[in-house]
Amino acid sequence: MDDFSIPGIRLGVAQAGIKYEGRDDLTLIEIAEGSHTAAVFTQNAFRAAPVVVAERHVASQDARYLLINSGNANAGTGQAGMDACERSCVAVATQTSAQARHVLPFSTGVIGEVLPIAKIEAVLPNAVGDLTATNWNRASRAIMTTDTRPKLRRCAVDFKGQSCEIVGMSKGSGMIQPNMATMLGFIATDAGTFGLQATPGNLGTGTLGVRYLWVRYPRVASDTRKSWNKYPWVRYLLVNYPGVTWV
Repeated sequence: MDDFSIPGIRLGVAQAGIKYEGRDDLTLIEIAEGSHTAAVFTQNAFRAAPVVVAERHVASQDARYLLINSGNANAGTGQAGMDACERSCVAVATQTSAQARHVLPFSTGVIGEVLPIAKIEAVLPNAVGDLTATNWNRASRAIMTTDTRPKLRRCAVDFKGQSCEIVGMSKGSGMIQPNMATMLGFIATDAGTFGLQATPGNLGTGTLGVRYLWVRYPRVASDTRKSWNKYPWVRYLLVNYPGVTWV
């Protein structure tokens, strides 16, 4: 699985010791300029800090970086959690050529505890230095919490005479009751938009990926529980080479 790759996407992983020492728990995904990004978020009225910040950032412009931490959900943490979340975006901007508003933060793990931002800031340079196109396998494990195994898949399809690659990873084994609950999902493709117009945060109702998510994804359930933190996100990176699209 280490040969998974999508042009325009690089992933870096580091060990911040957020919950356990010696475990990969911080993932940085770099998205090439020119890529289009859009997302589907949880429909829970009570949203954790990273959900609020990510939804705001993706609505105004295409993202350049995704920052994902496991071990701490930064949920139910009030203003302190919001401050830590915003600070994580600034930290990525400081280490890269992006601006803080071009960073989408994701957190999964223990609720009720403020994100230990100092730990993330300390190892973020390691994640940046680890950026490579073939890091999907390691990243799929770094985003796990109670999962028993990583969830990573790749497929090649022909569409309108064009061959394209799709790579996706997700996490979540409980609290995935319908309406976009506790899962995190990240999908990238080099397919481009196939003539469909995409704007920051919105790929349009005609986009196959978004339509499929709304019809199929919210039906997933395992224990009838919702989470306030996850965006199950499905981020759809669409690439208009050199762009990429995420769900």
